Amino acid sequence: DIPISRCSPGCPPGHYVYQDSNIKQDIMACCWRCLPCPMQTVSNMTNQLHCTECPTFTRPNRNKTKCLPLSLIYGHVLYRSPMIIIILTLITVYCLCLLFIWITIILHRQTPIIKGSNFVLMNVLLFFFALSIPASLLHLLPPSYKVCNLRAFLMTTYVTGTYITIFCKVNQVFIIFKRSVRRKSKFAILTKNRNQLLIIFGVLVVVNGILLCLTLAHPFIVFKAVTKDNQIEFYCHGLNSYNDINLLIWMAIIGIACTYLAYKTRSLPDNFNESKHIYLSSVMITVFGLCCFPVTIILSGQTADSIAALTALLLSGPPFLCLFVPKVYIIYFRPELN
Repeated sequence: DIPISRCSPGCPPGHYVYQDSNIKQDIMACCWRCLPCPMQTVSNMTNQLHCTECPTFTRPNRNKTKCLPLSLIYGHVLYRSPMIIIILTLITVYCLCLLFIWITIILHRQTPIIKGSNFVLMNVLLFFFALSIPASLLHLLPPSYKVCNLRAFLMTTYVTGTYITIFCKVNQVFIIFKRSVRRKSKFAILTKNRNQLLIIFGVLVVVNGILLCLTLAHPFIVFKAVTKDNQIEFYCHGLNSYNDINLLIWMAIIGIACTYLAYKTRSLPDNFNESKHIYLSSVMITVFGLCCFPVTIILSGQTADSIAALTALLLSGPPFLCLFVPKVYIIYFRPELN
C-alpha cells in the first residue's frame, strides 16, 4: 500500500480547510483542520480552502453543499395560516349574511320600515358593503404591481363610498327633522335621491382622481424581503404612503362630519328609532377606521396584509349591524312594529 503523506483527512463538501497557527510551518501543507462552513455559506468540493456565500434569497441545504431558493410565504404556505383560514371563514359567513339581508330588503321594500329608511340609499350602502369582499380577498393574493393598484383603488372606493353614503343618510335626517321643521330650508334639495347619488359619486370621482395622481407620481413598488423563518415575502410599498394618507384624510373629514350630524339628530322622536342607530354606526366606523388603518401603514408584509383584509371586512360591521339587522329582526320577528 502507498502510504498517505499527510497528517489530516480530506475535508468533505460542506467543510473547508482551516490552517491552524499552532501547526508547524514545515508541515502546514500536509496538516490542517476541517471546519463546517459558516451560516449562509457552502462548499461543493473536497479540501476547499473557502466556503462560498449563498446569493440573496437563497439558503444552504442541510449538508451545506449547495444553495437552495427560499420558499415563498404566499401560495400553499399562506392558505394554511390560521389567520387566513379565519379571514376566509368570516368572508364566507359575511357573504351569506349580506345576500340574505339584501334579498330581504328587496322583497319587503314596500313595507313602512324600509320605505322610511330610503330604499335607494340602503341599496347603495349594501353595494359598498359588497365591495368589502373583493377588497379583503385582494389582500390575500401575492402582491404584484396590478394587485397593489387594485387594492388601493378598491379599498378607497369601498371605504369612501361607505362613509359618504352614511353621511348622506345622516344629512337627510338632519335636514328633514332639524331644519325643515322650523322653516323652509334651502338645503331641502339635498334630500332628493338624485342629488344624494350625485354627491356620493362626485366625492368618489374626486377621491379616486387624487389617488390616481398620487399613484402616477409615486407608483407602487413590490418589495421582496426575507423573513425570520428564511422565507421570501412580497409586499406593496407606496413611497411616503401618500395613498394611505389620502384615504385617512377623507375618512377623518367625512367621519367627523357624519358623527357631528348624527349627534345632532340622536334625540329625535321615539317613532324614528333609526336616528340612534345611525349615530352609533357613525361613531363606530369613524373610531374603528381611524384606529385600524394607520396600523397597516406602520406594518408591512403578510402581517399588514392580514390586518388590512380583516379591517376591510370588519369596517362594514357597525353600520351592517346597526342599520340593517334591526330592520330584518322587525320584519321577521316583530311584524306588528312595522
